[in-house]
Amino acid sequence: MNVDHFFMTGRKHEITGYPCEDYATSGDLHKNYKYAILSDGCSGARSRTDIGARLWCLALERVLLKMPSNSVYFGADFADELIAEYVRVRATPFVNDEYASLVALLATNKHAQIWMMGDGGYALHKNNGDILLVEYIWERNKPFYPFYKTLQPTDYEILTDGFKGYKNRPVKRVEREYSFSGGAFGAFTNLNVKNEKMDYLPLEEFENGMSILIDKEKDDVKAISIFTDGLWSVRNKSLNQTLKDVIISPSEEKDFLKREMVKVAQQWAKKDVSPHDDFSMGHLIW
Repeated sequence: MNVDHFFMTGRKHEITGYPCEDYATSGDLHKNYKYAILSDGCSGARSRTDIGARLWCLALERVLLKMPSNSVYFGADFADELIAEYVRVRATPFVNDEYASLVALLATNKHAQIWMMGDGGYALHKNNGDILLVEYIWERNKPFYPFYKTLQPTDYEILTDGFKGYKNRPVKRVEREYSFSGGAFGAFTNLNVKNEKMDYLPLEEFENGMSILIDKEKDDVKAISIFTDGLWSVRNKSLNQTLKDVIISPSEEKDFLKREMVKVAQQWAKKDVSPHDDFSMGHLIW
């Protein structure tokens, strides 16, 4: 089992001189767990959300490191533990810096858990080569950020009243199942959509973080990727081509994802391909 992370600056920040507002980290937890954490700072906040993204990742990491080695999981109280830890060492005096989404992954040799608060998505890599890609899109591009849980009760109630959305379901979940098919004369393989479906979710499913459980054997999964929404912003390349580029072969080497994604980014640059938004991902290989 191996895990790594990668993040890069999107085109809109490269050309304006702004820093990357995504941050990512990963590592070992005790002796039985691997983890990856991503955060996507909000560009619309017009503030230093690159700082906020780092602070939220580090706060979540500290909570994980404090958990007993025999009971590490994203439970019902995890959001409260995260907020308490974040507030305990609040490092910026400007609240606009703190607008950022979180996506996290925990895994043992047999199970994994994805936890999200805000936007982003994940991919399950099946043993037969199929890939299930799931994206969460918030109405009006306004995710529910962890920062909102730090508000006073009255302010929090006013804020959550604004997250009504479509039939009180402001989050669109898009699920696409991809499979590989042979190209002409079998020389190439293409990643094509096999199934696609969409539904809408209420705020309540994200208000304390949304948790997804994965069983390696039952779900027939060999690897898991988590993404910020930059995956869906790549210019001059279709989503299925982008997804194929970021599928990384199994490796036991340290920094395997960074090494391969640097090569991908170099190839993209030669063809004027790049994410418009900042992009980060974590990748776990069982």
